[in-house]
Amino acid sequence: MYWWNQAIFDTCSVITLDKIREIDPEIGNCFPKTIRVIEATFAIDQLRDDTVERMRRVVTVCDIPSSEDLSAIYKKHSLSKSLSDVDKLLFATAVHHGLAVVTADRQLGKAIEAQSLEVTDMATVLRELVTKKRISKSACETLLVELANRRDLILGTTKPSWNKLRSHRFPSR
Repeated sequence: MYWWNQAIFDTCSVITLDKIREIDPEIGNCFPKTIRVIEATFAIDQLRDDTVERMRRVVTVCDIPSSEDLSAIYKKHSLSKSLSDVDKLLFATAVHHGLAVVTADRQLGKAIEAQSLEVTDMATVLRELVTKKRISKSACETLLVELANRRDLILGTTKPSWNKLRSHRFPSR
């Protein structure tokens, strides 16, 4: 089992996972049957209704810390002002529960990493699936192109490739 199977996923990672499951259900099966999220991930301003409907079936909602615990966590850790409120809640939840995080946000990733918690993004997860021979390089590259065609630029480019994925590093660059 991969460590990220026990991680909490941010909104962008949930969206990417939903697209992966739609594009290639077989690759989608490489991911856990349920993933952890916080309820705020499903807010109306975060996900489209159809994505919520599909992903609600494959998530476990992780409780966020109490108001007192949130306050203490936010006092102890100075977070980037660029982080969304949802990402700040995700950070606090991860720290409170000691959870790894799968995120697309580099600022959140650096904040999680600073707490000595595991952090990665969906691109790195896909690379690991290839290196562990769960999926082929060609299937991964096809998936990356399909994701880019759907405006999901997990490598930050409209022309993703295995070579770009192989050299990808998250959250540091």
